[in-house]
Amino acid sequence: MVVDPLVYVQGDLVPLNTATISVLDHGFLYGDGVFEGISIDAGRIFKLDEHVDRLFRSAAHMRIVPPLSPVEVRAQIVRVVAVNHLHDGYVRPIVTRGTGPMGLGATRGIREGNLVIVPQVRSRLTDEERLDKGLRATVVGVRRTPPECVDPQVKSTSYANQILAKLAQWDAGADVAIMMGTDGLVAECAGENLFIVAQGVLRTPPRHRVLEGITRNTILELYAGDAREDQISLHDMYAADEVFITATLVEVAAITSIDGRTIGSGTAGPITRQLLVRLRTAIAEEGYQVRYETHDSDLASVASR
Repeated sequence: MVVDPLVYVQGDLVPLNTATISVLDHGFLYGDGVFEGISIDAGRIFKLDEHVDRLFRSAAHMRIVPPLSPVEVRAQIVRVVAVNHLHDGYVRPIVTRGTGPMGLGATRGIREGNLVIVPQVRSRLTDEERLDKGLRATVVGVRRTPPECVDPQVKSTSYANQILAKLAQWDAGADVAIMMGTDGLVAECAGENLFIVAQGVLRTPPRHRVLEGITRNTILELYAGDAREDQISLHDMYAADEVFITATLVEVAAITSIDGRTIGSGTAGPITRQLLVRLRTAIAEEGYQVRYETHDSDLASVASR
């Protein structure tokens, strides 16, 4: 990746250190926006079309009008990855409501949103951390925003709920925050979906109460056994043979203790390990292959400004 990454901001490629957006942008003022987190592994972008589709579904739900079409956003995501020579990392397209004036009353007057695409190189868990050692989780007191308030299918930039959960997790000295719904059933983690395995059956909370994660859906497709969306209680989770989480950057990671209780054998179980291998195979075989050399002219033109 280039030393000073180039960020897409409203039609331009701009060095990250000088990229700006208006203080009157409603994403800044109110968290009024939607986003995606997309993984790049060995030069392949995994589930690119699915991520773009979800971005536009979230925007439609929020009645935000993106400034580009889905095909154009897809092309700009690829461009940002290519021009930055980002072979392993993460790219985040963000669409906000748009620029002010300030005040909730101004919302209906904003006709078009703002688009920003930010590339990142972020550290990933080693397989020793994600499998052999596993992660320690705690059930936090912060409840997942119920679907009656905000539909969890909307991947919104308004993250107050998840931030409070992460703060509680760190206070407890844990690696992962598990959030319950207001009904006392397991929902999801602060940034990940959760699965349990019991007697060979793979279970995850139903999509009407959690973000329908793209990695989550891939895992449900890849499991050869009995996989189901199901209500999960605290007892179900504590007594499970295996518990693991999924997310774009996390991929698959074992939860080996919850609230001080050891899960299974205290290391990743066979199904967790198997599904990580299958996911990585899918990423290597199905990911969109980026052609980096075709965007070198973009890098040269921006660098010469």
